[in-house]
Parts: sequence; C-alpha cells; structure tokens
Amino acid sequence: MKTLPILCLLALVSFGFKPHAPLHNVYFPHDSGQLSGVNAQLVKEVFAKLPDTRTVRFGVMGGFSTTLTMQQRNELSMARAHSIVNLLEANGAETDQIQVTDRYEKYGWPKGSEDAVHEMALQVEVTKGRPWVAPVLTSIDDYLPLPVQKFTIDPRKDQVITGQQGTEITILANTLHCKDGSRTATMNMELTEVYGRNQLVNADLHTASNGRMLESGGTVLLEAFCGSSPAAVSLGKDISLSFPNEGEAKEGMETFIGETDRYGNFNWQQDRSGSYGGITYRDSYYINDKKVSKEEYLAMKAQFEEAEQVERNEVAVAANDEAFDAYLLKSGSLGWINCDRFYDAEATTEFVVNVDTALHPSVRLVFDNINSVMNGSYDPRKGKVVFAGIPVGEKARVVGYSIVNDVPYMASQSITVAPNQTETLRLEQTTKQGMEQQLASLR
Repeated sequence: MKTLPILCLLALVSFGFKPHAPLHNVYFPHDSGQLSGVNAQLVKEVFAKLPDTRTVRFGVMGGFSTTLTMQQRNELSMARAHSIVNLLEANGAETDQIQVTDRYEKYGWPKGSEDAVHEMALQVEVTKGRPWVAPVLTSIDDYLPLPVQKFTIDPRKDQVITGQQGTEITILANTLHCKDGSRTATMNMELTEVYGRNQLVNADLHTASNGRMLESGGTVLLEAFCGSSPAAVSLGKDISLSFPNEGEAKEGMETFIGETDRYGNFNWQQDRSGSYGGITYRDSYYINDKKVSKEEYLAMKAQFEEAEQVERNEVAVAANDEAFDAYLLKSGSLGWINCDRFYDAEATTEFVVNVDTALHPSVRLVFDNINSVMNGSYDPRKGKVVFAGIPVGEKARVVGYSIVNDVPYMASQSITVAPNQTETLRLEQTTKQGMEQQLASLR
C-alpha cells in the first residue's frame, strides 16, 4: 500500500478532496486517538466493499477537552488519522493510495507563528488499487511445441515405428500392457523427437544427470495409451531404440530416463531397469564411394560375380562393415528417453549468470562444439543462475528465455568459458517468429 505524505503540524499540505468520493465519518472516544470496536469495523467493511480504482473518504471525528490547546487538538486529530491509515494498510494492498487531507483546504501555520493555527478537519482519502495478479508464465515447449507424431499399433505383435527424424523404435510382441495389466488389440503411441541443441532448448530440456554434464546422441518422448489411460512396459521387458547419427561415433553412450521431482525439477537418471546400453554398428554399403542400400549393393555384387569381374571391380564395390549409422540402445520404460554419455573435462569451473527475476527466466548454457545444453541452479532472491562443472575453454552461448502473459522475451550471448566467470544476461521482448529464429541459430 502506498501512503502519500501525511500532513505534519509544521507543514500542513492541502491535497483537496474529490467531491464525488463518499464520506464516512469515524468517531473516536473523547480525547482518544485509538480506533477500535464498532468504528474500526466500519472502516474495514466500507473499504472491503469499495470497488477497485474507486475512492472513499473517512472523516476524523471526536470530542476534545476544553483544556486542550489548538495545537494539542490538531496533534490528537493527526493521531486519529494515523489510526485509520494503519488500519487501512493492514487490510489493503500495495496498490492502494492513501492521503490525509484537511477539509478546510488551508495551509498550516508558518514555523514559529502560532497565530496562523486553525483547527483542522482531517479526513483520510483512500483509492483502492487493482489487486496484484500473478503473471501467467508459459513454458517454451508449450509456446513453441515440437511436432507430436501419432501411431496406432497392435501390442500383441512385433512392431516397428519410425519417426520423421529417423528414430526407429522396435517393440516386440506383448512388451506393452495397459494400466490394468491387459493387452488390447489396438494401442495408440505418440513420439516427439528432439535432435540438436536448438530442439533441446525448444523442448525446455537440458543434458545433465544430477548436475553432471552429459553429451546427447538423441532424445525422444515416447508414450503409449490404452484409450486415454497411459500404458507401460511390462516388467522384465524393454524396447529397442535406434538414434540416427551422421557424425563421429561417441563411445560410452547409454540410456537415460527423464524424471521430474515434486518441485518440478527435471533430471536425467541412468536407466536402472536392467536393460543394457551401448553402441551397435550397422553395416553401410558403398559403390564407388556412394552410399547405397544393402539390396543395391548385393545386386551389384552379384552382377559382377556373374560376369567374373570380381577382381577387376573390387575397388568399385566395397562393404564398410564398420560404418556407423546409429546408436542402438534399449529402455525399460516409456516417457523421456535420452541417448547420452557423461562428458568429463580436465578443467571445470563455476559459471554465474545475473538475470532479471521479474521475468522468471529459464537460462541454458548451449555449447558450440558439444551436443550439450546445461541448466543452472536458479536463486530468485539474488537473481543468479549458477552453473557447476562447466568445461573451461569451451565456446558456448548463454541463452535466456521467458514467456510472460503470452509475450516472449529472449537473449543470447556468446562466451568462451573462463574460470569463475560471471555474465549478465538482459532479456528483451521479441515475437514468436523472432524466438524461432534465435532457436534455429543454436543448431
């Protein structure tokens, strides 16, 4: 509640009152400045019924002893006005405005000139402010949702579904069951694929397990439903996932499952369901350095063999049995599934980002040369996001984003990680298209 400057006896200020504002007189006991009982209840009830942005006046009334001087009467009147103000502040909000005014609309006496003293007729004028409304915060994955692909399968038979970005999921017969343990002839599945740093940020995800940095080889959200009820992987069984990869193979990839605690904190946990992880290499086939399908390769090879030209064309047709196409892992559960490995650097540091807490931002550290997006520990009281275990010397971008009352804010800042580094990130209002463009630059 904002209380405007209250009149003092040495420098009275007349604010003037609004004639349309209703007046309720508040009567104090003889020679008393205490507000209690029925009069205090009157003030509270009138204020409670006052509509937002409307004004009401409370007149300060009460008797004085004939022995009191004019200044003593005015001091007592001020004490009575203060009692009303204190009661309003205790029952109001920060957005309310309060004024103490003299209805005679006269200035007080100059200092040292008691001849100018007049008996004040004080009133407390209060304008009720609009109540504070908590901002509506929208997560970036709801504001810019990634595509959800839908499939219908028969869980009693072997099934293979393939995502638009190349994720291949193999579900053997009777691997999935409904909530009641049954297996229906029809089950609906939903798949969301998350590849690359830009999509990790877009999905409001990170790549950290209990604060330890991970390097991702692909992420999916895989869900199954019997009608509207979620289905699950049967105990002791698992599903196979193939995460496509076009770069260099990273050893040590394993399955991580996404979990959210009761406070809403998301974390990746190693899959403890008993399923194995690791890399399995697929065969890749080439003709004159051009990658072809296995069928094309075998047909060409058979043609050469028939022509007895195997020796002459050995260079033209070759199979690279060690070629790397995908990470093949298994998972014993549905939900968020990540193909990851721990990323351990020789030198790490703590990295701190100062942010404006009014926007409630999410902040990520997106690495340029590692498929990793780290989250930090956010302290809203200090406006700091602290990242721990960050590799020194790596190039990265500090990315902050927030959607408040359907208005997007975003910022991106390039850095090279140095020991004990601190940066300040200032989010600026943007558009949905502008946010999409900044996300696309994180590939």
